[in-house]
Amino acid sequence: MPLSPSLCVSTLLAIAPAGTPAPAPTDTITTTDTETAAAQPEPRRPFWDDSGPYLSLGLAPFASMNNQAFHPGVRYDIESGVALSRRRAMLWVGADFHLMQFHGKPRPGWGVDVVATLSGRHVYGRVGAGTAMGIPGGADVRDVRPMVGGQLGAGLVGRFDGIEGRLGLDLDTRIDTTGRVSNTLMLALRINFGP
Repeated sequence: MPLSPSLCVSTLLAIAPAGTPAPAPTDTITTTDTETAAAQPEPRRPFWDDSGPYLSLGLAPFASMNNQAFHPGVRYDIESGVALSRRRAMLWVGADFHLMQFHGKPRPGWGVDVVATLSGRHVYGRVGAGTAMGIPGGADVRDVRPMVGGQLGAGLVGRFDGIEGRLGLDLDTRIDTTGRVSNTLMLALRINFGP
């Protein structure tokens, strides 16, 4: 009859004299704390280094053009949302409320866009989409209807201690409820306060 290893170990323990240390089991593996720490993976770093709310103020002289006329004016922006940063890149996502004062029109136009801006070390790009009221669709500056559309922009950026300044060109294209298209070219100056 073959002997089992556990029977052999228990027999040796029974006949060993008192004070003799028991033999250590051969299948026990000991590890140190450093080996255990090395075996565990490091926790993943979040993709974004920093995030937080931001506020942006803007001023932009513009020229609004349609197929019948050209209308100059000034646009005032206030934008708020969340800013995310990773190294030197920043992503700004928020809502932009703007007033557009046209030359020769007593009441300003206004609109709200959802915008996203990606800024690098010295340049930025911007996209947005939303609605607007009070933008002329023809030769008469008072001939306005609700409009939908969006904007594209790009330009230069500079940062100092949590403040970012931008200078660039934005193209805002809108279509009204009758199908008339209005394109507005803006020279945009914006100051952002955020993380």
